[in-house]
Amino acid sequence: VDARKYWCPVFAQLDADFVLQGHDHVYSRGFVNADGTKALDAPVGSTVSDPENAPLYMIGGHAGGLKWYSMKNYTVGAGDPLLPNYAFLDVDSANPGHNADSRGSDSKREQVIVELAVSEEKVDIKCYMFKYDEASDAITTGKYLYDSLTVLKADGEEEPEDDGKPTASVSGPVAADIKDGEEIEYVVSYSNLDNANAFDTAIEYDAGKLELVKAESIPSDASFSYPTADAENGKIALITGLSKPVSGDQDIAKFVFKVKSDAQTGQTIVKLVRANTVAAKLDESGNMLVGSVDVSAEIKGDASTEITDEIPETPETPPEDVNGDGEFTLADLSMALGHYQSTDPADLAEYDLNGDGVIDSADYIIICLAIRNGN
Repeated sequence: VDARKYWCPVFAQLDADFVLQGHDHVYSRGFVNADGTKALDAPVGSTVSDPENAPLYMIGGHAGGLKWYSMKNYTVGAGDPLLPNYAFLDVDSANPGHNADSRGSDSKREQVIVELAVSEEKVDIKCYMFKYDEASDAITTGKYLYDSLTVLKADGEEEPEDDGKPTASVSGPVAADIKDGEEIEYVVSYSNLDNANAFDTAIEYDAGKLELVKAESIPSDASFSYPTADAENGKIALITGLSKPVSGDQDIAKFVFKVKSDAQTGQTIVKLVRANTVAAKLDESGNMLVGSVDVSAEIKGDASTEITDEIPETPETPPEDVNGDGEFTLADLSMALGHYQSTDPADLAEYDLNGDGVIDSADYIIICLAIRNGN
């Protein structure tokens, strides 16, 4: 309910094109307004052109246990963000009229595979299904095509013209853990350079979450690096000089941090605040600099990293490996995955590695850590 209430209006306001979500044990897709109601019809074979503020939502079935939902009679309750005339799914595999044999079922009779092919111009989506017999624990059909659609850039949509002006951006990790000594890197890259050999790059960061380790120039032929830091206020700048001018795209500066042990979990932003360079002129031989012009690169966005403490440390004494072969491998993880969410005492004795009474992702993470660390 909260996800629909708070995220749906944001996606509509941002005019998002395509929203992938889960996890329900159905396949469904449709265009949705900010208030959670159906925006427009998109029956099979139809084309919808740039629906404004009505993203295409798709639930791609599920991963994990074999289970299938039947169509439900849903009544809007108090506090529900959906309107009383709630009905927004253009294709819903739980609807008996849409199901291949008109038999919506809570049992394990129908399963789904969604395949997505992504390119710069389009996303091709194909939804396949296959039938499963619960009594015999067997797949009874090959996969068959249930639904297909394409999210395509509009014909005639022109790419913005490249005015030749240099641009700069900062990139970093999507997530980082609160662990003493773990270092994370942010890289500043320049594009559309024209014989540039000098750079003045500055970033701002959250000094409450990140501790600066070092700032250094990336190019191997960098002949000069001059960092200046104001760690208390979360500011660091680096002047880089190259022995030979470069053109096109180039990674210039690397800023290395470690997550503070007392950092608060949540998002941290590294902002690129200065990206100055030059456009140099060369003599006819192409070797001698005969002039340089100062240029401010256009800054493209910030780097966002999620700080988390949810991933456990590797146990000091690793648990016994699951399959008893003396080492942790993917085979151990495979066996544990087969008992997801089990609370059976026999299963817990084998696969509940953290002792919390259920077999879940926390146990799988322990196995993964042991695999990575060679335990």
